[in-house]
Amino acid sequence: MMKRPSTGFSLIELLIVVGVLGVVTGALVLLLTSGQRSMLSADAYVHVQQEARRALEAMSRELRKANNIDTELTSPGSDTPSGGATRLNFQISRGYNSRGYNVSGCTANATCWGNDTTNGGWVHALRNGTQLVRCQSTASETTITDFSPCRVLANYAETFLVDYASSTRTVILRLQVKRSSSLLPTGAMDTGTLRTQVRLRNPS
Repeated sequence: MMKRPSTGFSLIELLIVVGVLGVVTGALVLLLTSGQRSMLSADAYVHVQQEARRALEAMSRELRKANNIDTELTSPGSDTPSGGATRLNFQISRGYNSRGYNVSGCTANATCWGNDTTNGGWVHALRNGTQLVRCQSTASETTITDFSPCRVLANYAETFLVDYASSTRTVILRLQVKRSSSLLPTGAMDTGTLRTQVRLRNPS
């Protein structure tokens, strides 16, 4: 009687198949993990760039119409930058006080300076923890204790520095945004220091 050939796998063949499947599965997992990390890195890079550029553009637009620049509450108009103040204080135009457009409490036939709500008030740009915020006060306060009314300009703000030269009426803003995450290959993604220069348009 003839013996029928075996149709099953031997132990060696089974081990080879399992080994090959293990290598293929490992390669696929490695590829997916690498792709996910690359996607997270790209997303984090775009995010921090957008945060920083949006904040600098918002401040630049407002500063072009500003006056009475003061950094760190020192005498406005120092021609020797301190190497970067960490806070910027300035006033924006509330309108021109003239016939037909009266700004209460302001000098006649002159531009009225202040903040969004108050004549003589100030606008402040500074860091509150990891946020770059825009705050307002009725006077050039030395300390802001209540940040709840402030508007967030950028999250993940690592550094914010300001220089001002009164001779050219030029403000230099430097901002670095950094986002940390254990999912990122290097643990963090940052913009480096982005710099913008704004020349005030209004006469002093």
